[in-house]
Amino acid sequence: MKLKRLLIGIFALIFLVKAYTQSNDKISWGLSFTPKVNMVIFDDKDLGRNDTQFGLNIQTSIIYQLNKKLYLESGLLYSLDRLDIVDYTPRLACDFIEGVGYDLYNSWYEDKLDIHYLGLPLQLKYYPSSQSDRFFMRFGMTHLIKISQSGSSILSECGINELELDENIAKKTLSVTNKLSLGFGFEIDSGANTKLMLEPEIAYQPVEIFDDPGFRDPTLNNLRFIDLGLRIGVVFK
Repeated sequence: MKLKRLLIGIFALIFLVKAYTQSNDKISWGLSFTPKVNMVIFDDKDLGRNDTQFGLNIQTSIIYQLNKKLYLESGLLYSLDRLDIVDYTPRLACDFIEGVGYDLYNSWYEDKLDIHYLGLPLQLKYYPSSQSDRFFMRFGMTHLIKISQSGSSILSECGINELELDENIAKKTLSVTNKLSLGFGFEIDSGANTKLMLEPEIAYQPVEIFDDPGFRDPTLNNLRFIDLGLRIGVVFK
């Protein structure tokens, strides 16, 4: 239901922007789709394992021309980030070996999560050339608001027993966060005041993903997202 309302809002914004840009030469609008690879950086890489997942971004943009080479881009973004990680931080009685200490890899948490965000991007685009077909560089930040989270969290006790954790005691991700992004792309003039765009990009979440460790030790192995994406889009004048 939330996704349906979001899509309705995006299409409503597209029609409003299109109506306005017809009377303003400095404003254009765009629509893009970005398949991406979700990777993570653990606080302690030796106590975490990540199975790379695929996410996506869908963005509608308002683009304002500051001068011949600089453009300011904002709009509305839907983002799906996915996690499949193993966290070796739990220490249970059965993990202790007399005379040796704890076996660090005998018990673990396995988290599989889909996190849905609504984002507000603010980005600066630089075009070194004024030709119709041209390269560009983009740098910016996106403010992300979590609209839902789904998935599972399982505690494996000593590699034998598995216990699925209730959502009230499992880890919870931040409700509000930010991502920094950098992209290098190319636009091709396809006629009829339309340009096609292709842009490899990298995004980094500078703050840790998890906010509430649930019942776990607060020293849990937290992590940050790094995304590698390919933005495919169209810009309308």
